[in-house]
Amino acid sequence: MSRNNLYRLLKHLTFGKTCKYFDMLSRIKNNKILIVKKDGKIKEIKKVKGLTIKFLGQNSVVKIHEPYRFINCYFEVGDDNIIEIKQTNFYIKDLIIPARMSRYSKLLIDSDCSVEGAKIWLHDEPERIVKIGKDCMLSFDITIWPSDGHAIIDDKGDAINKPKNIMIGNHVWVGTQCLILKGANIPDGSILGARTLYTSASNPKNSKKPYIFCGQPAKVLKSGNFIWDRNNTYYFNKKDYK
Repeated sequence: MSRNNLYRLLKHLTFGKTCKYFDMLSRIKNNKILIVKKDGKIKEIKKVKGLTIKFLGQNSVVKIHEPYRFINCYFEVGDDNIIEIKQTNFYIKDLIIPARMSRYSKLLIDSDCSVEGAKIWLHDEPERIVKIGKDCMLSFDITIWPSDGHAIIDDKGDAINKPKNIMIGNHVWVGTQCLILKGANIPDGSILGARTLYTSASNPKNSKKPYIFCGQPAKVLKSGNFIWDRNNTYYFNKKDYK
């Protein structure tokens, strides 16, 4: 039986549902998972330990730098996406990235970051960028979302809640159950306390110094003249900071 005859038979027997599934599969192509080795060489692979990648479109790249330590992570990748995660000796756990309707969108997680549990939504709108800087520490149940997911329309028929990119600086500590929304630009060295709601309105005028943010919406509790350490107060070495 020819392919066309098989297609017509399946369409008749399944009322077109099976053929729609095959049509969807036929457009999943030209996607790559790339590993950047410690010596800089790049190798294409099929699977990454601790990470499930489901391609749903075409021409997308997931690039991961060695070393990496994924646990229970899941990415859904649409058309023309780039997801890049640089090298880290820390664990990246329970990281979920839906990116189904996000053509030409990019996510960069820079080097030496750790994640205990986060969902980064690139799903809703195209041409979005989410960037997480070096040595960031993300706790549990964090949501990062560069769009609202649904349109708000004014009396002129215009959408008034367009998406915006999200930039998280270097050495930022994001506490448990934080929500980071479109337009966020979090300065280097900052801390977001547990359950903080950070929006574009939370962005400080002076982005050259670190801040401690807390609340819904985020408010500044402290600015400048501090740093934070991954160790707790018992184990950190005071001599390192003199």
